[in-house]
Amino acid sequence: MVTKRRKTAQVEALVLDDDALQKLKASLCLDGRDADEEVRQIVVTLQAFLDLTEPVQQIQQVKKAGAQLEELTEEQHHVSLIQPCLHTLALVFVSLQAKNPLRRACASALNSVASWLQDATVDCLSACLSDCLHTPESDRHPHITDTIAACLDGFPLGHEISFN
Repeated sequence: MVTKRRKTAQVEALVLDDDALQKLKASLCLDGRDADEEVRQIVVTLQAFLDLTEPVQQIQQVKKAGAQLEELTEEQHHVSLIQPCLHTLALVFVSLQAKNPLRRACASALNSVASWLQDATVDCLSACLSDCLHTPESDRHPHITDTIAACLDGFPLGHEISFN
């Protein structure tokens, strides 16, 4: 009897260069901004995510942020305060390799945003994809192709990006 070894998905942590990481953290800073507790909790969750280096813990934080974004109601919040959170998740999504569970967690979190945030989410994903497309390094082309394919495969908000 032959037993097949099951391939396990390789979970890689998000690793950004120091400059990109500091820019993301700075964009999530709410100093002097009038944000309510729900938005502050999302920001704290994403800041904790950026500080982690263990991929499973990162996935847990992304899932938590997705659940928090899903619970937001339009009457309480202004999109401009939530935009950095959406941008962070979109940037993580386009930065990771295909089939990375952290990437799937980001797609799920972005897909689960409240309906009133979907246009802002599509805008963030479009901006991040546009930045990727303007990268001149040819070794990034396979990654960019995989990212576009991931947007079109089981990712409803990703379908909207392709038509913008």
